[in-house]
Amino acid sequence: MDPQKTPHLGKVVAVQIITMLVAVVSMLIDGIMTGMYLGEDSLAAYGITSPVNMLLVALGGLLASGAQIMGAGVSEERMRTDSTVF
Repeated sequence: MDPQKTPHLGKVVAVQIITMLVAVVSMLIDGIMTGMYLGEDSLAAYGITSPVNMLLVALGGLLASGAQIMGAGVSEERMRTDSTVF
């Protein structure tokens, strides 16, 4: 991959890593709180749904990173037009 075509790739990767770390810590805290206050059945249900939640967080981060990289070389006027239209 040509570094000159994707100058923001390092920043995007760093943001993605931080996002995933925050999501994991949040899920860990949720699991602890669920187990302590709601019981074993609730913790089991949380454990079943956690991978789906993590997949959605990863997919959202992937789409956001891709949009950010694709928009890196776009002019300011085009960005305003796209943000107004969408």
